[in-house]
Amino acid sequence: MLFRSIFDTFDYNFNASLAYSVKRYAMRSDLLFYPANWFHFKTGTNFNFNTNDILWKIKWRNFVNLPESINYNTNSMTYSAYWQVRLRGSYWFELTSGLRYDYSTLFNEVDWSPRAKLVLSPHPNLTTWLNWGVYSQYPDILTIMARGEPMDITKNNMNLCAERAVHEIAGMEWRATQRIKFKLEIYKKDFDRLLLPKNKQSFIPQNSGVGLAQGIEFTFKIMRNPKNHFGLWFNYSYSEAKYRNKKSDEWTFFDYDQRNQFAAGLEIKLLNGWNFTSVWRYGTGFPCQGSSYSPGVRVIIFPT
Repeated sequence: MLFRSIFDTFDYNFNASLAYSVKRYAMRSDLLFYPANWFHFKTGTNFNFNTNDILWKIKWRNFVNLPESINYNTNSMTYSAYWQVRLRGSYWFELTSGLRYDYSTLFNEVDWSPRAKLVLSPHPNLTTWLNWGVYSQYPDILTIMARGEPMDITKNNMNLCAERAVHEIAGMEWRATQRIKFKLEIYKKDFDRLLLPKNKQSFIPQNSGVGLAQGIEFTFKIMRNPKNHFGLWFNYSYSEAKYRNKKSDEWTFFDYDQRNQFAAGLEIKLLNGWNFTSVWRYGTGFPCQGSSYSPGVRVIIFPT
């Protein structure tokens, strides 16, 4: 059993502690069929055996009428299968489409997720892509921890279904020279059927939430090839992630919402067998935390 207190949400807001244990066992098989360079086919199956144990206890009575304790123990299996086809006309065109099937014995539900990706390269040094896909996840105790909302997951299980997100991604990469590369990516994720409490009095979970995550990311990189002694990269991203119970409710930001993130790295080849790498990261605050700053220096020794 793993013991952990969620200070940012459960402990801080609700004076409650969580003790939980999660076990996952998986078996997977894949089949690849490549009859021609322009046609690739992949398929596979996946079995997951899941064990969840959670014990919720409040430390003292709060301003809301929380349940005094929640004891949740489940054993279930999820079965998944996928089919994927990739067509490549030439160096400038590539289309990948697929379909995923998921079934959960705990919720007795089947979920289908179609996906597609289009890659166009109008110039040998320029690549663009468009991604679209549906992704789903069945509720478990990790959902509650990530959401930061108090929910009695022992209730309403038979009426719950998988949470769903529709991903839309557009990007481009331009290689200015053999060593200099620029990358830009824009994304949007629309969430549906999010697990949220029915109201502030009952804490019964239901798939009533909607959400939105969107952002943009830019990367500049000077690559260090074996003949070069210097490499440099810089990354900046802006994003927001929020949810609400109903379309009329106000937005609430996810715990992982972080608007600005900066990162930079430097790599220098000093002598034979020695590399010097330095990484610097900075991020603006999460909803329950201040900004984060992470410098780092690393010396790597390679055998000569």
